Amino acid sequence: MRMTIAKKLWLSFGILILVLGMSGTISYLQIQKLNQSLRQFLSIQDPLEEALLEMEVNIGETAISIFAFVRDGNRVHVENLHQFQEIFEAFLKQFNALAITAPEKKFGRKAGIFFSNHQALSKQIITLAEARNNAQKKFTQLADQMNIMIDQNFSSSLSKGASAPSIKREAALLMKISFHRIFSAIESYVIQQEPILKTEISKAKNAFLKWKNIYAESGLSPSAKVSLNELDQKYEQTSTSGKEIVRIADQLRNKTEAFENGLLRIRRILNEEIQPLIRNDTEKTAENAIHHGAVALSATLGMTFFVLVVMGVATWFTTRGIIRSIRQLKEGSIAFGQGNLDHRIEPTADDELRDVAAAFNHMAEKRKTAESQVQASADKIKMFSYSISHDLKSPAIGIHGLAMLLQKQSENLLDEKGKRTCNQIIKTSALIEELVNHINAFISTREAPLSLEKTPMNAVVDVIREEVSERLEAGGIKWSQPDVLPEIKADRVSMIRLIRNLVDNALKYGGAGLSRIAFGHNETETHHIFSVADDGVGLKSEDMDGIFEAFKRKKSARGIQGTGLGLAIVKEIMARHGGDVWAEPGVDRGVTFLFSVSKRL
Repeated sequence: MRMTIAKKLWLSFGILILVLGMSGTISYLQIQKLNQSLRQFLSIQDPLEEALLEMEVNIGETAISIFAFVRDGNRVHVENLHQFQEIFEAFLKQFNALAITAPEKKFGRKAGIFFSNHQALSKQIITLAEARNNAQKKFTQLADQMNIMIDQNFSSSLSKGASAPSIKREAALLMKISFHRIFSAIESYVIQQEPILKTEISKAKNAFLKWKNIYAESGLSPSAKVSLNELDQKYEQTSTSGKEIVRIADQLRNKTEAFENGLLRIRRILNEEIQPLIRNDTEKTAENAIHHGAVALSATLGMTFFVLVVMGVATWFTTRGIIRSIRQLKEGSIAFGQGNLDHRIEPTADDELRDVAAAFNHMAEKRKTAESQVQASADKIKMFSYSISHDLKSPAIGIHGLAMLLQKQSENLLDEKGKRTCNQIIKTSALIEELVNHINAFISTREAPLSLEKTPMNAVVDVIREEVSERLEAGGIKWSQPDVLPEIKADRVSMIRLIRNLVDNALKYGGAGLSRIAFGHNETETHHIFSVADDGVGLKSEDMDGIFEAFKRKKSARGIQGTGLGLAIVKEIMARHGGDVWAEPGVDRGVTFLFSVSKRL
């Protein structure tokens, strides 16, 4: 049978109440105050804390939604934004209804002002993002038309066998290159917002006009002059459109910065003002309960001192659990106030204080969970920054194409240093494109849903062997695999990507001595264990730690082009399949990568 605090006190001090009525009355009143303090602790602080934490989480979610819309223009993000804003507003109303102290009410007003500004800025950012996208489409169309006009009207001057003077061919070629620089610089500015790119735009425009004038002075036929005038008109339209994109991009950047500053201010208020306040309120409430309990016990014991000899043992036995529970509550409140969210209270008695302890532990767990959610939101924003790398792909392709064009059409104009520089630009732009593809693969590996189905591993390995057959033949590398491989339940695309990355890792880092790549299979009662082994240079002990971390590359790989994401993608795939991946160095050479897949998926 559960004995409450009130029953324990009535049992222990029943005789004293009969003898000293005043003492009993005072004790009763103090017990009521204690119960009132406990009820306040249970009924107010927990919902107030919950509302505050939910507001904090939804702030991060709104930021993710608005930035995602700016990135890709998907209206789904706008719908999510409105949903998170509605949730934030609902919990703001709940917080204001529960706020008691002046600082809490002040924060409620500040949060209301922030929310109004937050909504207004969100609408402005959405409008500007849509305007930027429309302006970018118009600019791209005009740029395409401009390119067509340049190719059509100046093809005779650009061709290698053209009879036009060399200065005329050079002017026509450099006009085309300068226009591509204008287009590329404007597109890059919209993405990166780097002030130096405005200088690049201006330089490219000046270069275009310079070479256009040189072309115009090289001696033109009447029809060529008409074409050049039409080109001037189209250039003015394109230039005006480009200025509009830059203007909108600047406005969008300013609004986005204001949006971010608003988030930083409200989070600073949360972390530096209101959170410590609520922690202090929690501690004060607990201390108040302790005070009333201590007064109740002290008054009763003080007025009944003469019977303590008789009742000493019983009183000590009855009250020690209460005192211990209250002390634990105080210690927990202090620890919680100091930021120790892992502290828990172990109840020592089956009474109301057990409920308080359970409520305290529940609150601490919710706080810890909310902190984890806030951290998860920050991680999502970080991942969002990775997704920006998608936007690097288009400029990289443009740089690669322009460098190829320059190499092809200006072969006779470039000296050896210029040719080496051009080749380096081509290699670097290709590496940027590879990095973007790997980042996209890393993100999709984390976020894309798995399609678990029966996957024959023979077919998966055959796909990879076919992909690398030419590289194997060129390097004189032998390939081996079992005649029969099992059928597993897994995401087929993920398995292909996993094995592709392991084989590519062997080919890329195996060194000149690589002569063999072997795919193997073993199994236990619960798992299939697959392996990819090679006889290359292998791994040193200093390179083993962290090889499956993103962007982590072994020291010996310096000078070899790579992104540092291949093995990280492998680890993420296995984690999502509930398996594991590890590496085992060879005795003298080589390395074996192993991964396990559960038979129970």
